[in-house]
Amino acid sequence: MSRQLLRLSLYEYVGIGLILLGGTVAVFLKLRPNRIEEGISMNMLTAVGELWLPTAAVVIGLILLAALDPSRTKDEHRLTQGIRLVKVIGLATGLVCLIQFSASGATDLLMDQPSAARVSLGIGFWLVFLGMAMMLMHSLKLLSMPLLTLGILGVIIGYVIIAYHMGLLDDLSIVREYTNKSGRIGDEMLRHMQLSLAASFTGLFLSLFLAGQAYRYPSRRGMVMSFVNMAQVIPTLTFLGLIMIPLTALAGAFPFLKNFGISGIGFIPAYIVLTMYAILPMTTNILAGYNSIDPDILQAAYGMGMTQKQVHRKVELPLVFPFLFSGFSTALVQTVGNTILAGLVGGGGIGAILFLGLAQSAPDFVILGALLVVSVALVLKLILANLQLLIKRLNPVEVQHD
Repeated sequence: MSRQLLRLSLYEYVGIGLILLGGTVAVFLKLRPNRIEEGISMNMLTAVGELWLPTAAVVIGLILLAALDPSRTKDEHRLTQGIRLVKVIGLATGLVCLIQFSASGATDLLMDQPSAARVSLGIGFWLVFLGMAMMLMHSLKLLSMPLLTLGILGVIIGYVIIAYHMGLLDDLSIVREYTNKSGRIGDEMLRHMQLSLAASFTGLFLSLFLAGQAYRYPSRRGMVMSFVNMAQVIPTLTFLGLIMIPLTALAGAFPFLKNFGISGIGFIPAYIVLTMYAILPMTTNILAGYNSIDPDILQAAYGMGMTQKQVHRKVELPLVFPFLFSGFSTALVQTVGNTILAGLVGGGGIGAILFLGLAQSAPDFVILGALLVVSVALVLKLILANLQLLIKRLNPVEVQHD
């Protein structure tokens, strides 16, 4: 039986392509005289200076490691898992090295430069980072080990936090932007998560009610689905504008409502719009969960003398929970991204940081805002997906799908 030791999946092809493109052709670092002006562009090997040899070795090693994946048979399962574990550790180490090599390159470039000079991360860095992250996520998914995935994520985040506090990343422009505005960024991040979580949990309770109505009263299903689909056909900015009009009129007619934060701008209009957008994925998932329940299970429960409330609490909800969790995960990640638009109506959040960067023509500040939102969304998605896998393993529930 031949063993196909080198095999590339689509993820590896794309990941390696991004690494090669970002490391050889695209701009990796850019030395700029100040915060706004364009500067001198350079590729990866030029940018990292004296570290070009270990950088090249890491990149070549990662490309070879990415292709290493023997075909899986019963006899080779343990070997395959072992190699995938090596890939995960190698790719995670590569991400850490990429960040550190870039920071060291920035330090070298800033020698003998005026204090206003700064080094920005170019598109090449982000291409290499994306390629490595894509292959890492694919390898973690194939391993299907939730605790390891969460551990690797913790190590990478922990490295960034430790390196930041030790001053190892201080010469990167994006880190300078964060340091200069760290207080406000922290406040806006907290506001962003408060708004996202409030809208998602409100949407969850509404979705449970709406899905329950559609399940128990089939005649109401069309009305329920029309309601939950309403927000999806209205562009987000248009929806925000439509919500602001009645709220402004309401606050004008009853001024005391402003004491509760109800007005045409701020937290409330963003909260309402985000809640409406969060309802659809949760309602459809919960309704699918209800529809998947075998009627014989319900008949057996009623035959045991359970009341309708007991059947709902002890039978239906446990069976629907995997669908509920999946819908909530989707809605929360989606809401974290959509909350950027709250910055347009004075709702705060990372969107305020991003739009401030655009107003100041500060590209690194814009990238910082976008990176914060993307990072939070991806980390949440990864954590929730692995929690869902853990829940299924600890408390497997068999359901029949229509």
